[in-house]
Amino acid sequence: MYGGAHHGQKFEDSEGKYHEFHVGVGKLIRGWDEGLLALKHGESAYLRISADYAYGKKGAKGSPPIPPNQDLQFMVTLASKKT
Repeated sequence: MYGGAHHGQKFEDSEGKYHEFHVGVGKLIRGWDEGLLALKHGESAYLRISADYAYGKKGAKGSPPIPPNQDLQFMVTLASKKT
């Protein structure tokens, strides 16, 4: 997974590593929930997430922080899907 802000600031680069997420239960930003639910096993996708489907007006604290009203983009591959 590679993640960055629309203006090019990289904040996630875990290519070759796996992450487990609980999708569709409100634990992720809306863009992740909707984007990952649309993928099938083994598919890759470029998720371009508008600020209102990401962290909106509040932004997100972290390292590095994501500023308010920031569009995000991710390159992801769905390695497996549990139902």
